[in-house]
Amino acid sequence: MVPVAASSPKMSTHTATGVVCLANDRMLEHLIALCSSLRKHDPDLSVTVLPFDDRLDSTRAVVADFGYTMFDGPSLAEMDAAGSRYWADGTGMPHIMRKFCAFWTAYQTFLFLDADIVVLCSLQPYFDAFERSKADFMYFATDVANVYLPGPVRERFVRDYATAGFNSGAFLSRRDAFSPPQVARLVDESASVRSGFVDNLEQSFLNFSVDTARLSKVNASDAVRELVGAGALMRIRRDGEAFRLADARMAESGRDVSMIHWAGYRCSPFMPYRGVFLDYRLGDAPRFARVRFELSAVMRIVRETTLRQTYHILRRTPFHVKNFLAARGYVSW
Repeated sequence: MVPVAASSPKMSTHTATGVVCLANDRMLEHLIALCSSLRKHDPDLSVTVLPFDDRLDSTRAVVADFGYTMFDGPSLAEMDAAGSRYWADGTGMPHIMRKFCAFWTAYQTFLFLDADIVVLCSLQPYFDAFERSKADFMYFATDVANVYLPGPVRERFVRDYATAGFNSGAFLSRRDAFSPPQVARLVDESASVRSGFVDNLEQSFLNFSVDTARLSKVNASDAVRELVGAGALMRIRRDGEAFRLADARMAESGRDVSMIHWAGYRCSPFMPYRGVFLDYRLGDAPRFARVRFELSAVMRIVRETTLRQTYHILRRTPFHVKNFLAARGYVSW
């Protein structure tokens, strides 16, 4: 069931601001929730979906239903080629480099969001703060340990580039901050320091690119003091119509949550804050429709989950228990 979408304004050749995400049919459930949340909180904001690959039949239908735009152009193939060279051993996901196509959409200023995000309020404060900052790049979550490995490469990038070590699932930037030939060149240049990269899809490479291109950076939490983006591992509490970060580990605890990012979680009834997700995925659907949706999801998991996946789920259980306790201040993190 797809929530009924109201009509949206047509995107001109050059639009001042917009949201960009990367998706295909495999991410359809997340994409519907993201689009529904954007439509609710920023109904006049344009959205462009970058195709992850050719599995797009349902994706195109959803994008059309919301009145949003699918991206197309030669840069898709160029980024596939860059990804194939970056993971020349065939171990990576070359299509993930299509995320760079966000820099070549029609938006002068864009906010990239991974599809496994829902927004909980208007994003306009971030766009306004970004313009005031005059920076080239705004980042949200940071953890250098998920970007550069301990050692000389990390030390160099901290010292010479003041690296932020940002999460690549959400960032704000400007059109043409990179060009396709520049990304291709950066792939080659990164080879000398790849030994210091964390193996985390495109995240380390995007940080490397922003760092070595010396784009001026600003932290979203510093620029917009009343809001914070939250990961699904963080503790969030509902406060009336808003959601508030209530996590003992976070300096931003107490702020309103602008978005939830389910990075690393399968779309299933067992994901954190599932109720929030369903509010946007199913809209005003009656209760029986939600129950049917969840039963269908459980049956799909039973069919698709392998013994290996079950092992890894059980192996991560102590981590999730410790996270639950640490977020409430009961144990150290």
